Amino acid sequence: MSNTKCRTVSAKQMAANRRNALKSTGPRTAAGKQVAAQNSFRHGLYATPGAKMREQMTQLDEDPDQLARFERDLTESWAPENAMQALIVSDLARLYWKKSQLARTLLDARSDEKKIEAMEVARFTMQHYVGTVEIDEDELADIGYRQMEKSRPVYVECERLLTALLLRVEASDWSGDLDAILIPLYGTNPAPRGRRIINLIAELAGAEGETPSGPDGQYGKVFAELEGLLKQELASLALEQKLYQEDKKAVFTGSTGSAWLPTTQNWGRALDQDAKLSQQIERQSKLLMSLKRQRRARRGHSKAAEYAKN
Repeated sequence: MSNTKCRTVSAKQMAANRRNALKSTGPRTAAGKQVAAQNSFRHGLYATPGAKMREQMTQLDEDPDQLARFERDLTESWAPENAMQALIVSDLARLYWKKSQLARTLLDARSDEKKIEAMEVARFTMQHYVGTVEIDEDELADIGYRQMEKSRPVYVECERLLTALLLRVEASDWSGDLDAILIPLYGTNPAPRGRRIINLIAELAGAEGETPSGPDGQYGKVFAELEGLLKQELASLALEQKLYQEDKKAVFTGSTGSAWLPTTQNWGRALDQDAKLSQQIERQSKLLMSLKRQRRARRGHSKAAEYAKN
């Protein structure tokens, strides 16, 4: 049996204690509230990042000062009024931090995957649509590279021949054998545009030595038309090549079944983790708001009771 005597508190003393308790409302100034709000960051799990934690975060390429600033900003925004509210604000800060870190990690992983996918498309195109294409020499002599079934070697050769031809035209160089460019490019049965280009070149080459055939000469309009047609050919070639690459990309994605969807390892698990963090943030926010409402209600009730007594 305990020998401790129970002290009897008189009704008058109890009433005085209650009146004094009503006067204890915690820090009243903004500075005082800010100091009280930081109580939860002074020790244990919620301490401001120490030397060891700072070192670990730095090794992970994270900024410990950024986390500390984030916690201070949230504390200022929520303005916790006691230690319990401050702990919840600290939890919210770390939940938001984890959410942002998860988003950054997934973004980095997805960026790396896109680079790998682009390399795979290029490798697929090179292996399956370059090495397996055979050029039929008879067909080439008949229609030229410009009308042959498209493949990367055909595009490369077309671009080389058209560029060489445009340079000769721009320099008004009609010397040598232009057929070495025109026949491989357009063949002996060219398309209408190719036929027009060949005829214009023949006209300018035939006039060479008789009258100036450059852009400022008597054949200036002919020269301008020829130059414009060759530039149109190069532009059309670039567009065709782009469409060709997109078509091969579709073939590649269709064969793999990826359809360019996220393939990051554990992608689904990461999305689940993000959803759980959002749920925790929502719960903690609701709890903090509920505690604030309760505290305001108690404070209002206490003031009302004090006014009633007075």
